[in-house]
Amino acid sequence: MKRSNDKIVSVIVLCYQNYDDLLHCIKNILEQTYTAIELIIADDASDFFDKDAIENYIESNKTENLVKHTILVNEENVGTVRNISNAFNYVSGEYYITCGADDKFADSTVITSFIQAFEKRPEAVWVCGVYEHVDRKTGAVLDVFPTEYDRRIFLEEDAKKLWTIWARRGILGSCSICYRRDVIEKV
Repeated sequence: MKRSNDKIVSVIVLCYQNYDDLLHCIKNILEQTYTAIELIIADDASDFFDKDAIENYIESNKTENLVKHTILVNEENVGTVRNISNAFNYVSGEYYITCGADDKFADSTVITSFIQAFEKRPEAVWVCGVYEHVDRKTGAVLDVFPTEYDRRIFLEEDAKKLWTIWARRGILGSCSICYRRDVIEKV
């Protein structure tokens, strides 16, 4: 149940041609223990996307922690960057997370952990967690991000050093980062 002082976390789910994964992703978000979640689903003109079925699924499975939800469906494919930019127009939370329809949080406390990290570091514009790339068929962990080396770089808090690594290779998964909403306005 949302407490009056809980800040809303907007979770943007990008979907394109992976409708079958979307219900698992939504279920995973609705199972989060954090008490104030806004869900924004942004489909980029998939060949098959049943908006009414998604709406019914959310209505049937939501708990008190879902304070708001929006389902956006592009009439034509605009690409990932524009799709997410359009979705940002609907973010009302003080924080936001982006993920793909085929992503899921490791457990039900991930969003709560992000907010606790922000409370410990009020100056932070983003916080991150560990991201595991898991084989969908076997369940085997294929990669873990950030690597042990990259974690040391994060802890050094050297923005220039971090950027030089990040500019050359991916070091985090999108759903393992939570941002303050101000980042949208600044960037």
